[in-house]
Amino acid sequence: MEVRKALLNDIPLLLPLALETFRDTYFHLNTPENFQLYLRENFTEAIFQQELNDPTADYWLAFIDNSLVGYAKTRSNAQYPLLLEVQRLYIAKAWHRQGLGTKLMDFCLTVAQQNQFEGIFLGVWEENHKAIAFYQSCGFEIFDKHIFVLGEDQQEDWLMKKTFA
Repeated sequence: MEVRKALLNDIPLLLPLALETFRDTYFHLNTPENFQLYLRENFTEAIFQQELNDPTADYWLAFIDNSLVGYAKTRSNAQYPLLLEVQRLYIAKAWHRQGLGTKLMDFCLTVAQQNQFEGIFLGVWEENHKAIAFYQSCGFEIFDKHIFVLGEDQQEDWLMKKTFA
């Protein structure tokens, strides 16, 4: 798997995968109304342009044989300045169970180390048991919680972190 930083001209490649992976992960767990509202507010070309221009954030594209199979979004976070936040980490469903999520997470850990962070953290919906188990297998521990709003639904996310020894 090769990983590279996303550029503005990657949006036509990135946005369909972002929509697909988010749908695959969360559509069946939410109302269609809340889900569509969240997509309209967060998964548009304009939003992705804005995020790719944000100096505190980076998108990372994961490829196998020149095919985009996953992506991650990292950013610095003022609330936890010593930790790099992994805001998104997704692998296309067809590529699940092949260790690619772990490889992409390892890449994010390397980015954090190279940028002098003490570790990384992320938020995960308390109902996403598969993701929680994955993060725990990567060495993450729950340290806090916050509210994540999907459409009009307020959901509790667990904050999980992994620090460097």
